[in-house]
Amino acid sequence: MAANLALANQLTVDKISVERGSFGIRWLTWSARALNIAELTWVSFGLYLITTALVVTGIWVRKIGVRKKILVISLIAGLLFVVAGASLAGNIYQQRRVPKAIFLTPVVDARSGPGDEYTKIFTVHEGTKVRIRQEREGWYFISLPNGLGGWVPGDAAEII
Repeated sequence: MAANLALANQLTVDKISVERGSFGIRWLTWSARALNIAELTWVSFGLYLITTALVVTGIWVRKIGVRKKILVISLIAGLLFVVAGASLAGNIYQQRRVPKAIFLTPVVDARSGPGDEYTKIFTVHEGTKVRIRQEREGWYFISLPNGLGGWVPGDAAEII
């Protein structure tokens, strides 16, 4: 299946650019894009163990200066754990709850509502990968990676 998706990506007519967003958002979401669910799980678990070990060590250390340094490092590790955990949750949600589809028909017009009588917003071509946000009366409300959205006939796309 991965080989078929790679081939479909190469043959797509629509080369849709993704909005980059601000540097801060890109930095915070890097782990969600760069790592898969298994890798994020291990990173989150490792950061949890490190944070817990540092907190326990910080509690048992007698020297105040050393204790403060250990607790500051544990705070940083804890914040990284929260970011990794949020990335993991976001990845799981995207993969499990937001269906994706690929268009199988040569040309499809996306419309402002679920029906042919609505205004045409944009056109997509065979091989374009989209997210399905809603389904109504045999129509899908899809969103492209660049944020554009519209209604397309349900038989024009195959859920992957």
